[in-house]
Amino acid sequence: MVSIPVQNFSDRARFIREAASLMSADEGIESPAIVMSRASFHFVVHGKVQHVSMRAYTKKQADKLGINGWVKNTADGTVEGDASGTVEACAKFKRWLQTRGSPRAVITKAEFTEERHIDAPVHVGFRIDKSKLANGKQWADRQ
Repeated sequence: MVSIPVQNFSDRARFIREAASLMSADEGIESPAIVMSRASFHFVVHGKVQHVSMRAYTKKQADKLGINGWVKNTADGTVEGDASGTVEACAKFKRWLQTRGSPRAVITKAEFTEERHIDAPVHVGFRIDKSKLANGKQWADRQ
Protein backbone atom coordinates (compact mmCIF):
# COMPACT_ATOMS: atom_id res chain seq x y z
CA MET A 1 0.00 0.00 0.00
CA VAL A 2 1.26 3.47 -0.89
CA SER A 3 0.87 6.30 1.61
CA ILE A 4 0.80 9.87 0.30
CA PRO A 5 1.00 12.73 2.83
CA VAL A 6 -1.61 15.17 1.51
CA GLN A 7 -0.17 18.15 3.38
CA ASN A 8 2.83 18.10 1.01
CA PHE A 9 0.66 18.91 -2.00
CA SER A 10 -0.37 22.47 -2.81
CA ASP A 11 -3.43 21.48 -4.77
CA ARG A 12 -5.79 18.58 -5.28
CA ALA A 13 -4.89 18.13 -8.95
CA ARG A 14 -1.22 17.62 -8.16
CA PHE A 15 -2.17 15.16 -5.41
CA ILE A 16 -4.29 13.11 -7.82
CA ARG A 17 -1.59 13.10 -10.53
CA GLU A 18 1.01 11.95 -7.96
CA ALA A 19 -1.34 9.27 -6.63
CA ALA A 20 -1.99 8.02 -10.17
CA SER A 21 1.73 7.93 -10.87
CA LEU A 22 2.46 5.99 -7.69
CA MET A 23 -0.42 3.59 -8.34
CA SER A 24 0.86 2.97 -11.87
CA ALA A 25 4.41 2.34 -10.72
CA ASP A 26 3.26 0.15 -7.81
CA GLU A 27 0.93 -1.99 -9.91
CA GLY A 28 3.01 -2.12 -13.11
CA ILE A 29 0.43 -0.16 -15.08
CA GLU A 30 1.91 1.86 -17.94
CA SER A 31 -0.67 4.68 -18.07
CA PRO A 32 -1.96 6.67 -15.07
CA ALA A 33 -4.95 5.13 -13.33
CA ILE A 34 -6.61 8.52 -12.89
CA VAL A 35 -6.97 11.02 -15.71
CA MET A 36 -7.92 14.61 -14.89
CA SER A 37 -9.76 16.47 -17.62
CA ARG A 38 -8.64 20.09 -17.73
CA ALA A 39 -10.01 23.14 -19.55
CA SER A 40 -9.00 26.70 -20.35
CA PHE A 41 -11.01 29.76 -21.39
CA HIS A 42 -10.96 33.55 -21.73
CA PHE A 43 -13.69 35.61 -20.06
CA VAL A 44 -15.08 39.14 -20.22
CA VAL A 45 -17.59 40.27 -17.58
CA HIS A 46 -19.87 43.26 -18.33
CA GLY A 47 -21.93 45.48 -16.05
CA LYS A 48 -20.92 47.39 -12.93
CA VAL A 49 -17.76 45.38 -12.39
CA GLN A 50 -15.11 48.04 -11.76
CA HIS A 51 -14.62 49.86 -8.43
CA VAL A 52 -16.60 47.07 -6.70
CA SER A 53 -13.68 44.74 -5.78
CA MET A 54 -14.52 42.39 -8.64
CA ARG A 55 -10.89 41.48 -9.35
CA ALA A 56 -10.14 40.70 -5.70
CA TYR A 57 -13.25 38.53 -5.35
CA THR A 58 -12.49 36.82 -8.66
CA LYS A 59 -9.03 35.89 -7.38
CA LYS A 60 -10.49 34.66 -4.10
CA GLN A 61 -13.01 32.45 -5.93
CA ALA A 62 -10.36 31.18 -8.36
CA ASP A 63 -8.05 30.26 -5.47
CA LYS A 64 -10.93 28.50 -3.71
CA LEU A 65 -11.69 26.40 -6.83
CA GLY A 66 -8.05 25.74 -7.76
CA ILE A 67 -8.29 27.85 -10.92
CA ASN A 68 -5.10 29.27 -12.47
CA GLY A 69 -4.98 32.42 -14.60
CA TRP A 70 -5.33 36.18 -14.36
CA VAL A 71 -7.91 38.98 -14.21
CA LYS A 72 -7.73 42.71 -15.01
CA ASN A 73 -9.83 45.81 -15.61
CA THR A 74 -10.18 47.04 -19.19
CA ALA A 75 -10.49 50.54 -20.62
CA ASP A 76 -14.09 49.84 -21.73
CA GLY A 77 -15.29 49.19 -18.16
CA THR A 78 -15.30 45.41 -18.24
CA VAL A 79 -13.23 42.87 -16.33
CA GLU A 80 -11.41 40.25 -18.39
CA GLY A 81 -9.13 37.33 -17.80
CA ASP A 82 -7.95 33.83 -18.59
CA ALA A 83 -8.68 30.77 -16.50
CA SER A 84 -7.65 27.12 -16.49
CA GLY A 85 -8.36 24.21 -14.20
CA THR A 86 -10.33 21.02 -14.01
CA VAL A 87 -13.44 20.89 -16.17
CA GLU A 88 -15.59 20.78 -13.02
CA ALA A 89 -13.82 23.76 -11.42
CA CYS A 90 -14.03 25.76 -14.67
CA ALA A 91 -17.79 25.14 -14.88
CA LYS A 92 -18.25 26.38 -11.29
CA PHE A 93 -16.04 29.40 -11.96
CA LYS A 94 -18.04 30.32 -15.08
CA ARG A 95 -21.32 30.11 -13.13
CA TRP A 96 -19.83 32.34 -10.44
CA LEU A 97 -18.65 34.89 -13.04
CA GLN A 98 -22.11 34.92 -14.68
CA THR A 99 -24.22 35.15 -11.54
CA ARG A 100 -22.32 36.34 -8.47
CA GLY A 101 -19.07 38.25 -8.78
CA SER A 102 -18.26 40.59 -5.93
CA PRO A 103 -21.05 41.57 -3.51
CA ARG A 104 -21.34 45.07 -5.05
CA ALA A 105 -21.04 43.99 -8.69
CA VAL A 106 -24.01 44.08 -11.04
CA ILE A 107 -23.25 41.59 -13.80
CA THR A 108 -25.21 42.06 -17.01
CA LYS A 109 -23.31 39.59 -19.20
CA ALA A 110 -20.35 37.23 -19.10
CA GLU A 111 -18.70 36.09 -22.33
CA PHE A 112 -16.50 33.00 -22.61
CA THR A 113 -14.22 32.48 -25.60
CA GLU A 114 -11.17 30.43 -26.53
CA GLU A 115 -12.64 27.46 -24.63
CA ARG A 116 -10.57 24.31 -25.04
CA HIS A 117 -9.44 21.14 -23.33
CA ILE A 118 -5.81 21.16 -22.23
CA ASP A 119 -3.33 18.57 -20.99
CA ALA A 120 -1.52 20.72 -18.42
CA PRO A 121 -2.15 24.02 -16.62
CA VAL A 122 -1.61 27.08 -18.80
CA HIS A 123 -0.87 29.39 -15.84
CA VAL A 124 0.66 28.96 -12.40
CA GLY A 125 -1.57 30.40 -9.68
CA PHE A 126 -4.12 33.17 -10.17
CA ARG A 127 -3.06 36.81 -10.28
CA ILE A 128 -4.58 40.26 -10.58
CA ASP A 129 -2.93 42.13 -13.45
CA LYS A 130 -2.58 45.89 -13.17
CA SER A 131 -4.13 47.83 -16.04
CA LYS A 132 -2.69 51.08 -17.31
CA LEU A 133 -4.55 54.12 -18.58
CA ALA A 134 -3.45 55.95 -21.72
CA ASN A 135 -1.64 58.48 -19.49
CA GLY A 136 0.47 55.67 -17.97
CA LYS A 137 -1.22 55.68 -14.56
CA GLN A 138 -2.61 52.52 -13.06
CA TRP A 139 -6.35 52.08 -12.56
CA ALA A 140 -5.94 52.42 -8.80
CA ASP A 141 -4.58 55.96 -9.37
CA ARG A 142 -7.59 57.07 -11.42
CA GLN A 143 -9.82 59.75 -9.91
